[in-house]
This record gives sequence, C-alpha cells and structure tokens, in this order.
Amino acid sequence: MKFFKFFLNFLMIFLAIILAMLFLPIFILLLFIPIFYKISVTKDEGNFAFLFAIPLFCKISVTKHEEGINTNIWIFSIKLKAKEKKQKKEATDVPEEPDLEYTEPTEPTEPIQEPTKNEKSEEKKGKIKDYYKLVLELWGKKETLNLVMGLVMELFKKIFKVIKPKHFTLQAEVGIGIFGTGMLMAVVHAISPSNLDITGNFTERVINVKLQANGRLFLYEIVWPFVAFLFKKPIRQLIMGVRT
Repeated sequence: MKFFKFFLNFLMIFLAIILAMLFLPIFILLLFIPIFYKISVTKDEGNFAFLFAIPLFCKISVTKHEEGINTNIWIFSIKLKAKEKKQKKEATDVPEEPDLEYTEPTEPTEPIQEPTKNEKSEEKKGKIKDYYKLVLELWGKKETLNLVMGLVMELFKKIFKVIKPKHFTLQAEVGIGIFGTGMLMAVVHAISPSNLDITGNFTERVINVKLQANGRLFLYEIVWPFVAFLFKKPIRQLIMGVRT
C-alpha cells in the first residue's frame, strides 16, 4: 500500500514536470509574440454593435436591436454557444376577472414601512465607513493605505499605456439641442484632431457613432508591471497580513 502511494505521488510529480517542460516554453513564447487587436463600435437609431477581435485567436461580438441583445464568441474560429436576450413585450391580453369569494374580516395589521432613499443612502455610507475602518485595522495605517492606492493607480496607468489603441478613427453625428450642439462643435473645431469627424445636427436630437480602433501589445508588457507590483514592500505586507 505504501509503495502504491509512493508510486502514485512520483507519477503525479513526473507528469507535472513533463507538463511544465511542455507549456513553459509555449508560455514564454507567447509573452514575446505581438498581439494585434481591433475594436469596432457602431451606434445609430435603436441599434448598437460592438466587436473586439484578435485575429486567429478570438472574436467577441455584441449587437443590440429592437428584438433584444445577441452575444457571440469565437475561439480559434470555433463559435461558442450564442447568448440571446430578448426584450420583454407588454402583454396585450386582457386578464380575466378573478372570482369574488366572501372572506371573513381580519384584524387590521400595521403596514410595513420600507426604508426611504435617504435611509438606504445613509446605510450604504455607514457600511463603506465600517469597511474602510476594517481595512485600516487589518492592513495598517492610513498612510500605508494611501501609498498602496498610489501604487495601484500607477499600475493601472502602465497597463493602460500598453493596451490603449495605437490608431483610432471616430465618425459621429451629434444633435443634443441647438445650444449643446453649438458648444460641442466649437470645442471640436478648436481641437481639430485629424482622426475625428464629428458633424452637428441642429434640427433633431440624435447620436450616431462609428468608431474604429486597432493596436498591438506584448503580454510581457502587462505581466512584468503586475509582477513588480506584487513584489513591492507595501503590497507584500498587505497580502501577507503584516502590520506596518
């Protein structure tokens, strides 16, 4: 029995080493392979379409129309099960009148008072304050928490700098009232970016948008800042639960 357990443990360790030897080079190779992506957003009257695609790898499509929302996902050109959410239609049938039956009168009960919006807001603020106090007690001083938040924001900025599109074009027709449209067009003409084509509609309220964007990234540009973030002293202390 002991020999069988030893053999089973040895076999599991051997398989783990083999899998690591097989997938580690592939993972390292993926870190340095450029990933090209495309983003497309189209919005017109009552319709909306979003497309995110990494050629030869995956594609995500979301469309919204009068009948509902359709979501499609492709992985390596294999289409996964589509998800469709239909909008609920109002019932047109007239409900049947219920049969009236005599019921004995009961003692009046006090109505249940539901909390108002102000009470719910105060309760939510109280929970946030209690959670903030708990974080301070568990993770250390307020200065340490502020330092951690600064490191988190720095990480987000680095990742956004990597994943942001390198090229994008925007075509839009905007009508938000005479005054609002005029102010918007004044700002657009003052900036006058070459990749923006925005026209104002002063006769009706409308927002039609067509956005095209594409970019390139390397996975190591995301993995390395994240690993460096985890090894910073304040983050290690928070993860390990060490007080400062």
